[in-house]
Amino acid sequence: MQYPPFEQARTCPGSGRLVAFSFDVFDTFLLRRCTTPEGVFEQAFRHAPLTLRGAGRATSYCQHRQMAEGKARKRGKPPAKGRETSIEDIYARFAVRPFGLTADDRPALVAAEFAAEHDLCFVNESVLALYRALQADGIKVGFLSDTYWNAERLGALLRHCVPGLTWDFLYASCDHGVGKADGLFDRYLKKQGWKPTTVAHIGDNPQADIQAPGALGIQTYHCPQCPPADVGLFQREDHIFEMICAADGASLRLDDGLRTIRRQITAMIPHPSPMARVGVSVLGPVLSGFHHFVADRLAKIAQDNPSVRVAFLARDGLAPYRLWQDSGREAAYLEINRRIALVAGTTDQESLGALFKDMSLVDEAAISAFLKHSSPKISRYFQRLPKGQSTGRAFAEALPSLLTRAETRTIGQAIRARLMAYLRAAIPDLDHCGDLVLVDLGYSGTIQKGLRTIFDQEGLSVRLHGLYLITNDEAFDELPSHDSAEGYLSSGVMSPRTSLAILRNIALIEQFCGAPEGSVRDYQNAAVVREPDPRSAEHLALCAEVREGAFAFAQHYAALSTKGWPNPLASPDLAAPHIAAVLARLLLLPSDTDLALFGGITLDVNLGTQGQVPLVDSGTTQSLLAKMPMAGTFGTTAQIMWMAASAAVISPVHGHFYALFAAGLMPGDVVGDAPCGEVTVTLVTAGGLAQLKIACQRTGFGDLRLHIPLITTNQTSPAIMLPMNEIGREGILQGLTLSTGPSIRDAMDSDTPQDLSTDALEGSDLVITGAGYQASGSAPILLIKVPPVSSPYAVLTITLTPIGAGRLLALPA
Repeated sequence: MQYPPFEQARTCPGSGRLVAFSFDVFDTFLLRRCTTPEGVFEQAFRHAPLTLRGAGRATSYCQHRQMAEGKARKRGKPPAKGRETSIEDIYARFAVRPFGLTADDRPALVAAEFAAEHDLCFVNESVLALYRALQADGIKVGFLSDTYWNAERLGALLRHCVPGLTWDFLYASCDHGVGKADGLFDRYLKKQGWKPTTVAHIGDNPQADIQAPGALGIQTYHCPQCPPADVGLFQREDHIFEMICAADGASLRLDDGLRTIRRQITAMIPHPSPMARVGVSVLGPVLSGFHHFVADRLAKIAQDNPSVRVAFLARDGLAPYRLWQDSGREAAYLEINRRIALVAGTTDQESLGALFKDMSLVDEAAISAFLKHSSPKISRYFQRLPKGQSTGRAFAEALPSLLTRAETRTIGQAIRARLMAYLRAAIPDLDHCGDLVLVDLGYSGTIQKGLRTIFDQEGLSVRLHGLYLITNDEAFDELPSHDSAEGYLSSGVMSPRTSLAILRNIALIEQFCGAPEGSVRDYQNAAVVREPDPRSAEHLALCAEVREGAFAFAQHYAALSTKGWPNPLASPDLAAPHIAAVLARLLLLPSDTDLALFGGITLDVNLGTQGQVPLVDSGTTQSLLAKMPMAGTFGTTAQIMWMAASAAVISPVHGHFYALFAAGLMPGDVVGDAPCGEVTVTLVTAGGLAQLKIACQRTGFGDLRLHIPLITTNQTSPAIMLPMNEIGREGILQGLTLSTGPSIRDAMDSDTPQDLSTDALEGSDLVITGAGYQASGSAPILLIKVPPVSSPYAVLTITLTPIGAGRLLALPA
């Protein structure tokens, strides 16, 4: 925070020496351990004398408390703007009956809220240092505060937070009936007898603490709570928190001061770049929270084995490793990836084939690079295929016929020998190490499980413990009992479905945390041999800026925690839900700024190949949305790396729906497709005309969707005639896609639809203008010319919005 330097604050330019310096109390001199002021109300609820009937209703209590304050201010006399009221006035209008209380309990409720302030308030040490320096220099210091606490209670609270604190004046708005923006500064000046040009004030509110006193000639210093750009992001975080964490009992409002500290640190860093701001506001808190989690869990593991070793896994472990080093701790940095770990431990074709099942396309060059092995049978397999390419699943199924068990063992043994030489060089006395802790972003412990297999084959009895940022917890059931794995953001923090959604979108965080070099390809003489890095210099520089912002946050956080500030991250289990909301906000509900900064990134797929894919693919997402219901699009297995952003690029509403989907809160009956009648279409084939009844579907946005199955022969496809009198005589075409496959079902399930141009449309008694159409006669027909396809089956999907017909109504099945 850029507080005024003492030499600057002690004088007013052109006016001589300062006489007095006043301080705003809340959010300037004192800060609170909660996300919003409503956190005080929730903490008060915990102190309140509630009966059993009212127990467990913190949100209701907070809302009734807010409503009571609104009523008190509205009904207060005189009815002036900024009318200040007392805490007793507020609770006189608090609804006590819903909580099993009576009017006699209202004083106890006041006491409960004051106790909550004692619990949550702490002094801003940087502002206190300025206060002490001014006081020591003989400048009179004191407080002006807009508050419903009177001067007596406000003074008691200040001395509770700073024992022995003294002041020369203290003005509470409720004692005078006016706030700072409505006359409190005038009363202060008149009572103290000071000229405006000889006093100064510091506070957080632009109107009450800066404009109002500034208009009187008082020198002012702004102490903002947070940059305006962060306000919307915090609102999104709150929304995400309520969706993914609140159901498990975590409190949105009470975070032990984490957001307060985040706001302060953001203000401390002058003019960061947009990328660095993301590091400060998102990646920094996430990695700092993870760092405290690792330190906490490592201490527990070390209780049984003080000689435990720690290793951070490259490439994605670079940023966590850097924080670990900066804290003065020792650890190894292991360059080992999923491919190396699994190939080195493999002994049969089936387990080797599992590596390829999730790859969309593979060719001979990719397989040779992946296995570090050439095979005549594999060469002939690809030579027989169109374009020399196969799906990963098809190759995995064919692998047992392409490699013998002996060849498979030879491949595994060769890589395992080179890997073990590297590990023994990187981790001293590895063979006698009792416990090895692996630290990584996550997610299913593939490397940990691969190393377990390798160590067993090598006869090493080392226990392996995985500490991960986020985990797919069900993937760890197969770990042996002497090993362990734990995620900071596990299913104990959010639902397994939400965890999977975050993992579906995790690629951006991997880029931020990853080393600026190619993935490990092999080892030679116990040293790493890396793949060329296909990422551009601009890409690497962008990620480096984000990391540097994260490191700056971590440094400031560590410094503040040594100066008496709260240290909420030191309690990993309490901080985890709030850190989950910070991470999920970026990944599941990105802002327009996030999309502009990172939407153009392309990623290396890091599977032993040089293949790259776009991080954001709104084109494919739009095509899928034109073909299928929203839930089907969001749950697709298509290689869309940042699905949440790809949806948000289409519209903010689509982005919000994705967040709901990720939290399991998107109602299928609202956003899904529902039957709304039938229409008879005519297929125009070489053999003549054929009529087909097609079910109409109403989409969640009120559009009409038709799926028309087609049988294609000799790479020719029928044309389709749609009777627009049955559909809508006027409307807008939203999407026209063609999916193919070996069967109609496969075509329906395809996640690679082809977009058809409006050039494929013709009209009879129908005027077509771009995506719009309008009937011009009594029997309007829309003719769709389907392009030739190589597959025997296809499904044409048309989605359109009828105009002027009212909302389409779903019919009972």
